[in-house]
Amino acid sequence: LNRNLRQSLFRRAGAKRFNLKHRELVGNSNVAGPGALYQIDATLADVYLISRYGGNRLIGRPVIWVVIDVFSRMIVGFCIRLEGEGWLGLQLALENTTADKVALCARYGIQITEEMWPACYLPEHLTGDRGPLISANADRFIHALNIQVSNTPPFRPDWKGIVEQIFRLMNIQAIKWLPGAVKHDHERGDEDYRLAAMLDIEQLNEIIIEAILYHNNEHLISDGYELDADLIAANIDPLPTNFYQWGVQHKYGHLRERDAETIRLNLLPHGQATITEQGIRFRHPKSSCSLFYTCDHALLDGWLLRNTGKKSRKFDAVFDPRWNDEIYLNIGNGQSPIPCHLKNPKSTHLNRDWGEVIEYYEGKQLTKALLIPNEIQAGVNLNRRIQNVVATGKKRIQEIKASQPPQSKAAFTRLC
Repeated sequence: LNRNLRQSLFRRAGAKRFNLKHRELVGNSNVAGPGALYQIDATLADVYLISRYGGNRLIGRPVIWVVIDVFSRMIVGFCIRLEGEGWLGLQLALENTTADKVALCARYGIQITEEMWPACYLPEHLTGDRGPLISANADRFIHALNIQVSNTPPFRPDWKGIVEQIFRLMNIQAIKWLPGAVKHDHERGDEDYRLAAMLDIEQLNEIIIEAILYHNNEHLISDGYELDADLIAANIDPLPTNFYQWGVQHKYGHLRERDAETIRLNLLPHGQATITEQGIRFRHPKSSCSLFYTCDHALLDGWLLRNTGKKSRKFDAVFDPRWNDEIYLNIGNGQSPIPCHLKNPKSTHLNRDWGEVIEYYEGKQLTKALLIPNEIQAGVNLNRRIQNVVATGKKRIQEIKASQPPQSKAAFTRLC
């Protein structure tokens, strides 16, 4: 009867498990208004994807990043990447929070109005877990975009429980039922769930957008959300978009707006482009092959003229890993970045994720490496067959010369 339950649980479970599963819930997640606090997190999606290059090739499980506004519980941005969790995915997820959602959805064939997803701003404060946000890369965008950043302690996902809960809901509502979804109750002898994969990254993006639109516009906010007096007086339906729009009108001052150029330069990755006679050559830092681009500026200024005797020029280039259609050349001198598009408008690589392009070329190089021994052996066989033909011809001509009278060189070449 005199046992200290708290102390007993702490000793039995340990500090990490106790804090995660047994500690008292004494706080809340309410904030001042939209944009006052965004939570960001990533998870490995429980579904396998295939490549859009054909051949029914598996490319593995992607990572899904989600950004959510704590005040309204509205999902304001997301990103799906084929790389593992890291700074790049976080950058693209934040860039997505500022994107025009009507245009974004239209890219995937989904028609919406601005009111259905009214999110195109950066937050005042951003919370994430340790990793990308404690890297040196974070300092640059913190100062450039005026965002305060905080990190949760190790092994404490409950400190950003709102975004963690979103992943659980997405898995239940959408991902769990997809072909190629991971079966956690998989037993020995069951069919390999990877064999059922038939979706590519573009289709998964479309599915996640549909799930986000459902969450923002139809999913009722939990009764655990403690409404303040103003929200109660407003008497609006408890939907994330309603709370967000109401908050923008009555709780203003927390959202951060930046022009597209500033966002692009600070949140998209950089690479190096080279001006060549074939076009503007750009290679993803992790790719073994390059793609060629062009633009009106390059044609008007004669960048692509041949045999001019000038050395190739190099420029810093900003690119979006989600689509390789365009890159943006930063030519300096205070000029805005110049958009460049793929040189071949019917290219096989058009509208591909850079992760897919890298996987395609890696697969191509692997196939080539496996075929090189065959090529070498075929070359040896070809040389042997040629030598056999030459030996036969040499023997025949020697027999002809031996059976005929001697012939001068002039007589031999007279008929040619």
